Amino acid sequence: MKELLAKLPFLLLLWSHSASQVLPEAATESDVSDAKGAAVTVAVAATLSSEDTIAEHNSSSFSQLQDTLPQHLPPPRFCILDDPTKTGEAFAETLKVLKRQIDEKKGALHDFLAYGRDRGHTALPGLKRHSSCPRFPLLKHADWACWLRRANGIFNMQMPFEKVQTIWLNQESAAVPAALEENMTEQVRAKERDWLHNGFLEGFHRCTKGCNCETKVMEQPTMCHINDLVRILNANEEDFRHKKGSITLVIGGHDNPKLHLVKEQAENWVKSGWFRRIFYEGTTVSVEGIDSYLKVFDQHYMLGREKTFLKAVMNADISTKPYLALASWGKRNGDTQHLRDAKRLDKFLAKLDDEFARDMEQAATNSSSPWISRKMFDVDEYFSELSKYKFLVAPKGGGLQSPKFLEALMVFTIPVTKRYTCFEQLKSYGMPLVLVDEWGQLNEDLLEKAWTYYEPILEKARWLGTWAGVESLYYGNCTA
Repeated sequence: MKELLAKLPFLLLLWSHSASQVLPEAATESDVSDAKGAAVTVAVAATLSSEDTIAEHNSSSFSQLQDTLPQHLPPPRFCILDDPTKTGEAFAETLKVLKRQIDEKKGALHDFLAYGRDRGHTALPGLKRHSSCPRFPLLKHADWACWLRRANGIFNMQMPFEKVQTIWLNQESAAVPAALEENMTEQVRAKERDWLHNGFLEGFHRCTKGCNCETKVMEQPTMCHINDLVRILNANEEDFRHKKGSITLVIGGHDNPKLHLVKEQAENWVKSGWFRRIFYEGTTVSVEGIDSYLKVFDQHYMLGREKTFLKAVMNADISTKPYLALASWGKRNGDTQHLRDAKRLDKFLAKLDDEFARDMEQAATNSSSPWISRKMFDVDEYFSELSKYKFLVAPKGGGLQSPKFLEALMVFTIPVTKRYTCFEQLKSYGMPLVLVDEWGQLNEDLLEKAWTYYEPILEKARWLGTWAGVESLYYGNCTA
């Protein structure tokens, strides 16, 4: 009973995910929905031999960079923006190599671009496609990874903790309470101590939907849950005190819980002293020591249209942008369009349409459409159409961030959205973003000034969507 009472706050937290929440003022108007190292990529294609794939190049560079990281760090930044070799030309040349490798079935988009978990199927209408066996590129970029959910997921903690420098956990795990130390038997303590010293010797891919690969289901260690991980490390501090402050922890891959719901727990993660940096996806509030995870590409939305995406990215021309702003979201009829941000944006766009119709009647405009176009495209046309616009205006996703913002940057289109802690932090790291407190603050002059400001760095900014770019934020040695 004592243990049950101790877990009650967390049980209530889990229950709260199915209902709308009112956030504290610091989180502005974020609705809680029930929605549901560093791999240094090739600078120029010439550095790759005919036998060297991008994936192999990435993997070999990872541990080398990790060994050079300092213990006293400046604020987070996409350090790749400071790398003179990561130019627009180098990005384009790498894409050519990647396309050839994909055509020869020797490579995949996720060898170069940063992907999270593969759920094994697509969420978009008209694309009834499934992975024959889900791929988890994250396994090449983390020492420990545990992104498990009801459907397909990954788990790999085979490396002894002594060698671990990077841990990626599912954000969902933040809602799971730590076991009470006084209730732990000596047998359980010994097992957890053994996990740290020797690794959890068997990893598995869970494959339960839309795939035909081997399914392995076995005991999941409590280390998959961040609160238990900290408990276990604290209990074994005497053995691993020298590891304190050396681990990069990344928590993402799920919409909930938002950070304001686990703020006290997050403060304890920081106070534990084990982590060099902690990145969290759903940062609705500021917590000292917690930085924002960048939502990477999602196979859930990309599966079945990789070729059209790659073609649009390769053909994108920063000098040919005939339209100012596109407002496009909600193709899969998910949670986004039901959130407050989306509804208010729809009202703002309807007002613009009314003003444009009035101007047309009075011959007061030479434009053929409003300066923000609210359009929906077929999934195979979306990326090529998106590339024609300077800006993508869209509400936050069900988990605050959305892959559509990173997708837009790949075709030189700047994301525009409401101001939330996660977007403010990502912008401070160097990501091109236009943020407003209210949709009514948007106007043509504001966007044209933003375009003038960001256009010179958009070619370089495409590197932010690569493994090299993402890991330059998580593990990079920033000097700027």
